[in-house]
Amino acid sequence: MTEADRTDVATIVARFPGPVRLYGDKKFLRYVLGVFAVIEFALVKGLFTGDGTHRVATLIFIALFLWGLGMTAYVMLNRNALAMDLDRDGFTINRYLWYSPLRRAWSDIGELGTKSTRGIGSATYKDLQNGRQQSFPDTYGLGSDGLVALMSQWRRRALGS
Repeated sequence: MTEADRTDVATIVARFPGPVRLYGDKKFLRYVLGVFAVIEFALVKGLFTGDGTHRVATLIFIALFLWGLGMTAYVMLNRNALAMDLDRDGFTINRYLWYSPLRRAWSDIGELGTKSTRGIGSATYKDLQNGRQQSFPDTYGLGSDGLVALMSQWRRRALGS
């Protein structure tokens, strides 16, 4: 965790009991959007320059990748998509479109930690309601270690220990 991350964490923790809203960084979504755009371009180009033998299949793939392109663009442009609210009772992760926000009480959260998958770090928490380790959808500009430090300190204050 860098010095800037520690400062950000300390600044956010100082705002306890909140509420505090953290906005998703969404850097990774830029890459996803770019991949969808390149694939969509290639499919549409193939539709107009191809010999027409697989026109129906190409149209289906165009529709699927257009849906993915639209969903990714929507999440990137919607400021509140993937935002997280912290308060005295717990946290709420605002998802997107038809998914309802995910609300967890601090008493339902177990151990917080980090994991790395193919070089991408993420923060995790033990969901005591279903007994599984869950990942946060973003690190909110704090990095995985910074987010874990923030959530641990906030949880400790909220539970009074």
